[in-house]
Amino acid sequence: MKQDDLKKVNNHLKGIIGSQGLIFGRAAGIAWVIFKSGDLEYALHLQCCFRIRDDTEIIVTNLEMFHPSESALSEQSYDPSTFHWDTQGANRYDEWVKSLSPDLTRALTVVDARANSCGDLTILFEQNIILEAFVDCVTDECWRLFEASPDSKHLVMLGSGPEKD
Repeated sequence: MKQDDLKKVNNHLKGIIGSQGLIFGRAAGIAWVIFKSGDLEYALHLQCCFRIRDDTEIIVTNLEMFHPSESALSEQSYDPSTFHWDTQGANRYDEWVKSLSPDLTRALTVVDARANSCGDLTILFEQNIILEAFVDCVTDECWRLFEASPDSKHLVMLGSGPEKD
């Protein structure tokens, strides 16, 4: 990515620094995170490889969406041939989202957010929790950040760099 583009991307990402009140979820294979900053809300859509980790372990990744939840696996009637990953609540990612403490997600604050020259995204939260999104294709959309308002501009990261307005 060109240096000017990288500066623009990182300037846009500054908007979520200081955000609290996180909400995680997904629609089909797109994970999303809502960041609340005062009266503003920002949405991050992830359509690429990502993980959330701390200093010692990986907490959750995008691949959890495609594996049955622990509760599904523990059912005596579980049949892998009938598993539908995109049914809400059926996969490990949904189970992780459901297990999140509202107190934790309200208290987590974004300390830093930046992209590197390849477009990979790193968001650092308090308590050393890190969200990392990795550009994993050349031409398709990997991630998108926008203010949740009808006329906001979207920062869209393609494999080749940010989408041009």
